[in-house]
Amino acid sequence: MKNTPFVLAVLLGLCGVSAQTVFSPTSALYQLLFLGAGIILYVVITKKIAPDTVVHTSALLSIIGIVVLAALLVFGDPVRGSRRWFPFFGFSLQPSVIFIPFFILTLSLWVNRYRPSESWGNYVKVLLLCSVPSAFVFAQPDLGTSMLIALTGFFLIVYSGIKLWQFIVIALIPLPGVFFAERLLKPYQLARLTSFLNPALDPLGINYNSLQSVIAIGSGGFLGKGLFRTSQSRLNFLPEAHTDFIFASWTEAFGFVGAFFLICLFSWFLYSLLKEALEEKNPLHQLYCAGFCIYLFLETAINIGMNLRLLPVVGVPFPLISYGGSAILTVFIGLAIQKKLREL
Repeated sequence: MKNTPFVLAVLLGLCGVSAQTVFSPTSALYQLLFLGAGIILYVVITKKIAPDTVVHTSALLSIIGIVVLAALLVFGDPVRGSRRWFPFFGFSLQPSVIFIPFFILTLSLWVNRYRPSESWGNYVKVLLLCSVPSAFVFAQPDLGTSMLIALTGFFLIVYSGIKLWQFIVIALIPLPGVFFAERLLKPYQLARLTSFLNPALDPLGINYNSLQSVIAIGSGGFLGKGLFRTSQSRLNFLPEAHTDFIFASWTEAFGFVGAFFLICLFSWFLYSLLKEALEEKNPLHQLYCAGFCIYLFLETAINIGMNLRLLPVVGVPFPLISYGGSAILTVFIGLAIQKKLREL
């Protein structure tokens, strides 16, 4: 079914709404409102905007996105030390997330036009395009989203087909950053990375969130405690339980069975996107579907890895499940673009 990704996204969004009821009716209502806004955006884009318009405006919207990111660095009000959000009619929107589908489409256009495998110049052009938004997001600072953009670009370039030496070069590019991590990263970011290597370090401080996440997941058992009987989430032992650690909160409520269901549902969603990428003959559509699927997969994998303490905490949400309107709008904008490209 051609609308399978959209239907599954709505189902996942409803799971996100139910997960927010653990915390407050207001959180659930806001999540539901943004889910409705995402659906409306999807319908408007798919019904009212021509496919050529979507393609031809992607570069302009990407440039606007970069300008907005630059403006946030100068004029944005810091929230918890980061300039990621701007106010919008009583809500806070995160431009670095909302513009990601347009970045992916623009990158797909460049990869399709300037095949990296054909020349060194093409290779550099694509790398530069990928690095610009990633650098601006890193400066906010937002290490998680910056990594997501960079990794999505990396795997999309690999997916397009590159030579072995090109793969080695692109894989080695981040290596010098390891030696300058102390200067490039904020103290709290560096502390998160170092504490990940030593779980016993500061269990009531820097490691508190990840340890409470593991406790919440373990306490859920096989069937869970029930939506309104969770202790770690409802009693605020687990910080950021409605955003970064929503998977732990969900698992505490619904147990192993609920976690397995959620992962299977999201895997089906990603499979439907990947299947379209593999079957599509239009190279631009194929690259975009692959890029969008890669982005959502990486975001989900990093979030679950954070919750299970398999990865450092970098502030990456679970798409459609974590609280936040920007991430929901991003998914439905991305799906609308994917559907319009099918009409080319």
